[in-house]
Amino acid sequence: MSLTPGSNFAGYQVIRRLGRGGMGEVYLVENPQLRRQEALKVIGSAVSADPQFAARFAREAQTTAALDHPSIIRLYRYGVEDDAPWFSMEYLAGSDLSGVRLPDREVVDVAMRVADALDYAHSRGVVHRDIKPANIQVGRGTRGELERVTVLDFGVAKLSAATGMTGTGAFIGTISYSAPEVLDGVEASPASDQYSLACTLFLLMTGSVPFPGDSPSMVMMGHFHATPSVSALRPDLAVLDPVFQRALAKIPTQRYASCREFVAALAQAMSVAHHAGATRPTPAFPHVAHHYDPTQIGPSHPVPGRPRRRITRLAVAVGAVALVAVLVGAVIAVVQNRDSSSGPGPVAAAVQNGVSQVAAGTSFSCAVRDGDVYCWGASEGGVLGTAARTTSPTPVQVAGISKVSVISAINDSVCAVSEGNLFCWGVDVSAEMSGSEDNRPHTSIPTKVDGLAGVTAVSMQNDGICAVADGELYCWGENKAGQLGDGSTTSRGTPTKVPGLTGVRSVALAYATTCALVGDRVSCWGYNKEGNVGDGTTVNRLQPVPVAGLGDVSELGSVHNGFCAGSQSGPLECWGRWQGPYVIGADWSNPLAKPEFGLTGVTVLASGGYSSCAIASNGLRCWGDGNSGQLGSGSTTLADGELTAAPSGISDASAVAVGTLHACAVANGGVYCWGDGSKGQLGDGGTDIRATPVRVNGI
Repeated sequence: MSLTPGSNFAGYQVIRRLGRGGMGEVYLVENPQLRRQEALKVIGSAVSADPQFAARFAREAQTTAALDHPSIIRLYRYGVEDDAPWFSMEYLAGSDLSGVRLPDREVVDVAMRVADALDYAHSRGVVHRDIKPANIQVGRGTRGELERVTVLDFGVAKLSAATGMTGTGAFIGTISYSAPEVLDGVEASPASDQYSLACTLFLLMTGSVPFPGDSPSMVMMGHFHATPSVSALRPDLAVLDPVFQRALAKIPTQRYASCREFVAALAQAMSVAHHAGATRPTPAFPHVAHHYDPTQIGPSHPVPGRPRRRITRLAVAVGAVALVAVLVGAVIAVVQNRDSSSGPGPVAAAVQNGVSQVAAGTSFSCAVRDGDVYCWGASEGGVLGTAARTTSPTPVQVAGISKVSVISAINDSVCAVSEGNLFCWGVDVSAEMSGSEDNRPHTSIPTKVDGLAGVTAVSMQNDGICAVADGELYCWGENKAGQLGDGSTTSRGTPTKVPGLTGVRSVALAYATTCALVGDRVSCWGYNKEGNVGDGTTVNRLQPVPVAGLGDVSELGSVHNGFCAGSQSGPLECWGRWQGPYVIGADWSNPLAKPEFGLTGVTVLASGGYSSCAIASNGLRCWGDGNSGQLGSGSTTLADGELTAAPSGISDASAVAVGTLHACAVANGGVYCWGDGSKGQLGDGGTDIRATPVRVNGI
């Protein structure tokens, strides 16, 4: 169905056509009620003729419209007019990344925002299926600074597949950016979106797709058999080779656990390369096989079939494959201005829209929503952002900080990362003075920690803090056992670089011991009398040493006086000092890593007081002391060395934090807490013990 400029359709005034293709046409329209321009897509009649289409269309449109993220295009309305299904969305001003050259730092910035959008969509059961440069749009400010990154095309691939319009055995996607399992006929997954993102970033950094070829069959053979090499095109970025090789692994389970994890590793490796003096050549951007015009909506390209068993899955009409694209591929974007001086550093994590993280201290909890920090419970030391030591059983916003991507808490202290800078408030855990915490400096105002930039991770303990900045590790506070890792036992009041570590991904602190995840390996240092360092000895270490027998690690955390590490598919492995509730059976001290609980695929690990929780392949699980209901299992008894059932009502947790006698998790689009609520730390407006999760009011 074609619309004429100046005509009215579904209550909109048509201004002009933006593009057309196999799925329909996209128009620039005027919304007369809101007096704004929008983009409107009208689905082709061949599609709408399907008697089952209306229900599928409504379902997919509702799913897409429910996505609420700053880097995902916003769908406004949908309906059927004159038997033609349609939907309206943002009209965005900008350009896509087809054939565009970006500085390395902007590539990393784009990568972080896209990864955050994809992981957000994946957490809600939506897979993009066609990530490529043409489906990533950027907008710039008046001085040319990168302001907005928007992912287009969410929903259309699934919609087109549901209608049957692609034909039996058809493949949806773009061959140069498609994962081998998708080319092989397997349903697309979050792992295949990660693969496509990796192909896209490879192109942006080198000027070539990872598997170029003169024909579609050659490109496909590369996806199935070749090994990507950044260093062959940019020797200055050789450190990126293992990162891309993992993200582009032929087997989906061998890739990173999430898109954010992949991009974090990429950012850290890039930081290492640039510290070593990497220089970016001008990419040639050679012709990429089947990199079609992004203004075309739903183009099809012939692709020869693959021999043997795959030919029946890929070949249609002598090997022709429908490459369906663009829910919003022709839409061009509207942006808000922002001062580039406050923009994120090259390795700063993107701020996720909605609730993204939680933290828990002794008698308070905090959450990050839309980049703002909200805390509730007892405001000892000013953790609620108020000078008075008040108590609030419901969330209050902490003033003076925004655009937060990472948050951590311990006792009566909080630290958070905002645009690559670290801010802390409450009790100063790193202050070099004796006495109780009441004698340490307090502040209710988030205060910037000087000397750090590009911060991506922070960990706190009673006597010190460590932060990952630009892929390097900085620690400060007490150092009696060498836990600062600088080769001395001299305490430091300001961030001190831990020598010999580059490409640090995360850090964890236990009592007087520190561990860091560098690449996929763990190194530890400090107090080691109970095997805390994990090197097979009980000798204190003043500098980092590798944990013996431990590799392929993707998650690291501390548990009491010990540590645990998890991987995508391997078991949770732990070492150091564990007491009673923490371990199956009796207390033990172990200087070497050993499997615990049978947990596999651990992506988040949190501990506090005498209980711990982990998000693993079988969901959220907790263990330890449950006397205050802090295991969330409905019981107030000790789970002596055994995993409990998943906390009641929590089925899709993405983050978890454990305080002294309570815990909180991000799940079901909000925050849930359980355990001791005597100081209002559960955020439900009450002060009761809750042995099962309750939703935090207003978050």
